[in-house]
Amino acid sequence: MVDTPPTAASASASASASAVPDDKAHAPLLLVSALVMTGGGFALRKVATSYQAAAADLAARVFKEPPDSRAAVQAQKIAADNLADLIHGVGTALIPLGVAVLIAAVLSLAGVSLRRAFVLVALVLLFVAYYLVASVGIETLIFTSLLGVGVLAFITSERSARTVRAIEDMRLLPTRLPRPEEPRPSGPHPFRSASELDDDEPPRRPYGADILRARAASPKRRLAEVKSLPAQLQRLLTTVGDGSVSGYFTLKHDAAYLALIEADATSLEDYATVVMRLEEPGPRFRARPLPIVEGRRVPNTGVVFKKDPDFSAAYLVEPSPSANPKDVRRFLNGAIRDELYDLDGVWLVIDGAYASATLYGPFDVDRIDKLVELADVFFAEYGLGGESLLDPDDVTVDGMPKNKKKTGKKKRKPASPGASAGGASPA
Repeated sequence: MVDTPPTAASASASASASAVPDDKAHAPLLLVSALVMTGGGFALRKVATSYQAAAADLAARVFKEPPDSRAAVQAQKIAADNLADLIHGVGTALIPLGVAVLIAAVLSLAGVSLRRAFVLVALVLLFVAYYLVASVGIETLIFTSLLGVGVLAFITSERSARTVRAIEDMRLLPTRLPRPEEPRPSGPHPFRSASELDDDEPPRRPYGADILRARAASPKRRLAEVKSLPAQLQRLLTTVGDGSVSGYFTLKHDAAYLALIEADATSLEDYATVVMRLEEPGPRFRARPLPIVEGRRVPNTGVVFKKDPDFSAAYLVEPSPSANPKDVRRFLNGAIRDELYDLDGVWLVIDGAYASATLYGPFDVDRIDKLVELADVFFAEYGLGGESLLDPDDVTVDGMPKNKKKTGKKKRKPASPGASAGGASPA
């Protein structure tokens, strides 16, 4: 029987079904909030009517009062008018906002993403902001601007279905291993010319084939997720970039982890990074792709590898002031340079006894797989323990309980045959 991989539509059906968050649990709270806002708006308008009546009475009294008290009555009338306008404006603004929130709650109950439904609230908020400025004053922009920023932050903070699916596919790395050997597709290599290709170069896999197989596999094996990284690796991650953590996944316990970070207000793009502990401290340096300006790579002002001009034409290696360029060249051996060259776009940072390999951009499972493979070559050379990252620790299996940690109690050794009852052995 031929094992054919599933189609993309069927294989991703379950993943995409769980990718959209369930917002129905928030609908009751939104319904109550909408009713409170709408009811409060009508109540404030009623209160404003009483202030308007009081202001009208004061206006009628202005010219009946003696000249010495007329100014005081006029001031009371102006204060009553201003307060009536403020209460009436806020009440009028709350009514359409409440209706918009009510419609958003109903749409979420109908299955629409709550953040998409809140686009209606954002549009209504624009009208409310304009109305309050015209009827009350420009100082109301303080309130409406803060509210608008909050609504926009909520709308744009939703994790896309593509990102959720990519993270889940990335966790299935143990399911995809070991990968079957695929014939090398015909056509030019994406980075190197035919003369540069080695005969023993491993074949390239069709994009997505392993991912589709892993989605259909049963049982599934997943990378273990941890809540935080060891302190030094966490410190190194802060130097890589900012962003919202999508997950930390164990490759080697206390030695290597895969971190997926999403863009947020402090970070412009997503990135995936493998942080590692080294067996021994290495020279401090950073290797990154040479920047491209106006379609051309800038001149290489870093460490140049004369025996590997292709690598030097693609990567900028920047040593720290305390690092010796000769040590950097020795550290970046041919195998690691080949991995960096083949997977274009990797940033490699060596910070003493710690290292990180990072890919910036939207989560691409195939490229992240290759990032882990690159980190595996690096870790085998310099990592703590040197074990393969393609055999991750603490893998979870569907339907299998998690391994419980041992209590650490030592088994009592049996007494030696020659021991006496008192515990003393003959000399």
